[in-house]
Amino acid sequence: MKKVQLIINIVIALAVAALYVLTFTGQKHSVNGKTGGVDTTTISNLGGEVVYVNIDTVLNNYDLFHELSGDMEDKFNTAQAELSSKEKKYREGVEDFQYKVQRGLVTRSDAQKLQQELMKEEQEIMQLRDNLNYKLAEEEAVVQRQLINEIMVFLEAYNKEKGYTYVLANRFGSNILYAHERLDITWDVIEGLNEQYKKNQQKKK
Repeated sequence: MKKVQLIINIVIALAVAALYVLTFTGQKHSVNGKTGGVDTTTISNLGGEVVYVNIDTVLNNYDLFHELSGDMEDKFNTAQAELSSKEKKYREGVEDFQYKVQRGLVTRSDAQKLQQELMKEEQEIMQLRDNLNYKLAEEEAVVQRQLINEIMVFLEAYNKEKGYTYVLANRFGSNILYAHERLDITWDVIEGLNEQYKKNQQKKK
C-alpha cells in the first residue's frame, strides 16, 4: 500500500516537472497560450524533437525505485508493528480495567488512578501515531526527490548526445492523449538509469 502511494506521488511530481518545461537546450520556447499546448512550429524551427517516457514503466523497471520503495515499505511495516503492539497493550488494559470495575475488585481511588493512566496511555499512542505518520511522510518526500533527481540528472546527460527539445512524462490519464511510438524513449531511459544505478552501487563497495 505504501509502495503504491509512493508510485502515485512520484508519477505526479515527475509529470508536473516534465510538463512544467523539462528543457535541456537552455532556450526559451513558445507556449500556445490559447490551448495550453506546446507551439510545435517553434519547436520545429529549433531543429529539436519532442520525445516522451512512460513514467509508470520507468518506475516499475527502475532498480533504484525498487530499492528505495522496499526500504520505505520496511519502515512502514516496522512503524505499523510498533503502533499495533502499543494499541493491543492499551486495549488489554482497558478490558482489564472494565473487568475489575464491574466486579468491584478495585477501590474508587484506584479505579480513578487506573483510568488516568489509561487516558495518558491513549494520548501517548495518538502522539506516537502522529509522529510516525509525519516521519514516514518526510522520508517518503526525500525518497521521491531522490528518484526525481536521479532521473532528471540522467536525462540531462543523456540529452547532450540526443539533443531533444523536450522530454515529456507520459502515463495513462496524462495530458498527452496520443504520441507516436517512434517518440517513445522509455526503455532506452530505463536501460540507462539501471546502468547508472549499477555503477553507483559498485562505487559504494
